[in-house]
Amino acid sequence: MEISRRHTSAQVIKDLEGCGFHDIEKHTLWEVRQIHTSKEKLLADIRARLGRSILHALEDDELEKLVLYIDDCITEERDIVEMDRWTVWKAVKKRS
Repeated sequence: MEISRRHTSAQVIKDLEGCGFHDIEKHTLWEVRQIHTSKEKLLADIRARLGRSILHALEDDELEKLVLYIDDCITEERDIVEMDRWTVWKAVKKRS
């Protein structure tokens, strides 16, 4: 679902070139979305579907399966840093 909402990098580059841009660079940035001080706080946020629109597409039982899976995957008690990935393209416009 998430992938279908976004253009591929190849498509973005093709469109930029089609609009007269060159020297195209792709950069990936990571933004700290939230730091959870415990696994329980992360799981509570997921259960509440906070800040994650894709979680609203899940039925309640599907969401609970996801929570149980994440609960099993996180084995050590420590801060959990939740990050969002952003892609930025930089390009130069050809002069007319």
